[in-house]
Amino acid sequence: MRIFLTIAALVVIVILVGGVASLTWLMTRAPGEAQAARIAAVLESTAPPGEPAAYAHCASCHLHDGAGRPDGSIPGLAGQRQAVLENKLHRLRLGIARLPVMDPFARTLTPKEITEIAKYLSALPAVEPVVTPARDGVRHRGASRYALHCASCHGANGEGHDGLFASRLCGQYAGLPLPSPSRDRDTGARGCGCDHARCDRPRVGRRASGHRRLVGRREGMCRSMSDRFSRRRFVRLSGGAVAVASLRAPGLVRAAVDDTRPVARHVNVIIVGAGLSGLMAGRELQRRGIDSFLVLEASDRVGGRTLNMPIGSGHVVEVGGEWIGPGQDSIAALLDELGIGAFDAYYGGDTTYDIEGVISRGLLPDVTLAEAADFAKVAWQLDRLCKKMPVGEPWRMVGAAELDRMTLGDWLRRHASTSFTPSVFRLISRAVWAGYPERISLLWVLHYLRAAGGLLPVILNEGGAQDQRIVGGSQVISERMATDLGDRVLLGRPALRIEDHAPDRMRVVTPVETFTADRVIVAMAPSDTVRIDFAPALPKPRAELASGWARLPRLPLVKAAVLYKTPFWRADGLNGAMQSDRGAIQLVFDHSPHDASMGVLSCFLSVVESPQFADRKSREEGLREELARYFGVKALDATGYVEKDWSTDPWSTGCITPLTPGILTAGGEHLRKPSGRIFWAGTESAKRWCGYMDGAISAGARAANEVHASLKA
Repeated sequence: MRIFLTIAALVVIVILVGGVASLTWLMTRAPGEAQAARIAAVLESTAPPGEPAAYAHCASCHLHDGAGRPDGSIPGLAGQRQAVLENKLHRLRLGIARLPVMDPFARTLTPKEITEIAKYLSALPAVEPVVTPARDGVRHRGASRYALHCASCHGANGEGHDGLFASRLCGQYAGLPLPSPSRDRDTGARGCGCDHARCDRPRVGRRASGHRRLVGRREGMCRSMSDRFSRRRFVRLSGGAVAVASLRAPGLVRAAVDDTRPVARHVNVIIVGAGLSGLMAGRELQRRGIDSFLVLEASDRVGGRTLNMPIGSGHVVEVGGEWIGPGQDSIAALLDELGIGAFDAYYGGDTTYDIEGVISRGLLPDVTLAEAADFAKVAWQLDRLCKKMPVGEPWRMVGAAELDRMTLGDWLRRHASTSFTPSVFRLISRAVWAGYPERISLLWVLHYLRAAGGLLPVILNEGGAQDQRIVGGSQVISERMATDLGDRVLLGRPALRIEDHAPDRMRVVTPVETFTADRVIVAMAPSDTVRIDFAPALPKPRAELASGWARLPRLPLVKAAVLYKTPFWRADGLNGAMQSDRGAIQLVFDHSPHDASMGVLSCFLSVVESPQFADRKSREEGLREELARYFGVKALDATGYVEKDWSTDPWSTGCITPLTPGILTAGGEHLRKPSGRIFWAGTESAKRWCGYMDGAISAGARAANEVHASLKA
């Protein structure tokens, strides 16, 4: 019986890992050109009069007019009977029906919101069903479900599309007709039939190629893998599986991760996350005389959302957080302690602007007197409003609930009198928060600005939050702290489960081993904590805060660096900075080494906005052409290219984490409030400079001090 149960548990884990991780992979990759352009168009547009606020999530796929995707991969909802639509949404809300993309959102709907959405859609003009080549090309059992979603990216015959990050599914989907069969080059066994080299593997058994047949070794169920299913790969995939399953089947996850092996060791404090905040928490514990602690990091490196990439000649470029500025006292003090220097970022020249399709250069963009006056008025009003907020406690602000129901876009429409002002704030929101004014909570924007001391420190480069860079790159701060902590920092240890059953010792379960502790500090972005199974469950406001953060419609960010022999733009009187409200590139900065021995232009972009840059090769070629628009033909003569696509990072939801309306007032108090013996760090929990490296440092120190006081008590 024990053997049978063990085998059953393994099967469950494999199903969870394979199914959920595949779903997560597909959902986090860049969409195809048509889908990306459509989503971008929806985000750029404003909701029409009468559209319920709750429909905003649905509109990102089904569009404001309820027409669905033009290719038919997302069905139209407009014109359907109200009762039918209400029934569908209620079934999703109650979990009777399941739709992975909609499930987390549907559970948050109230009956009143469901009625509003259904009434709105039923009143819209009906849409004729679309028949697409993808639907026509699939003629087999189960084709309707496949064609509804999968075929729009993976093709009618499952051949996939490398440029759209759509993998080949041929030979995996049950009943899917295979292209012409092929033979394995080494064994002569029949392969899956497609012409992709990585798929040309035998169907049966597991051979030297590392290929494995799936699900009962049924004909046609081969898997396209070029490398072995290593333990590290399993750990990465299982993290995503546990994250999703923990929201739906806590009992199943509990059975999967319960660890009967002997406990590795006991320490006073476990810190989850070896980014700036977690490592600072360890440093502060040490300063307070607590030496019995461990820092567990899921990745194979420290630094979290800071990351250095080598670019040759001993230089690095930061592809995560990097700048510091005046008023950021926590990180300035830490740099002094660690003996790490800083230098002024280069702003000695004109900035390039691309606003409303007009490219201009200078200290400020080209504007009329009326546009300048309007922007100054609105900026002053926003700054004055943010300074009415208690620092770090936006939910205590007078009228907080009303402000949290409103987006920044709503507020701008009420106060701006020219189109220029919303366009500039669109530029700011893309650059600072990786989102659009129409999707970001006004209360959260005010909180972010208040934490930085106002609007000016946030938007200024020189003399503002982007004033200085770190000698050796920003990741060196984490590396230096980790070196000081020594073997207390353990890599490759993602926390799968945290148990807090007082008065027993706390347990932290990882795929490698299990630890016990008296207190736990979780130093992660709130959205990243959803992959951890907490037992008992976290307080409802804290859990909803994390899940709400995880559902954000943020723009997946790529930070790329284009390398040149020299910073040629400086000789032309330019500082290498470019800011755009609608261009393919959101931002450009001069990230050349301090000695100017080579030139580096770092670009921020999102593939959702720029589907032509959906893959690395197209970005490497296309970004040079975009840069040539702003800096001349010399920008075409690049010598190198590095990038970090944060949407593909297995352990991070991205560098920048804005909030949509309604989340901050509902659960904001739990950003820092301990949950039992679990304490929270991370830059999002900081009172000052939240979202910046300085906020991460102060939050880590604050959490460590709370733990120290708790242990003494």
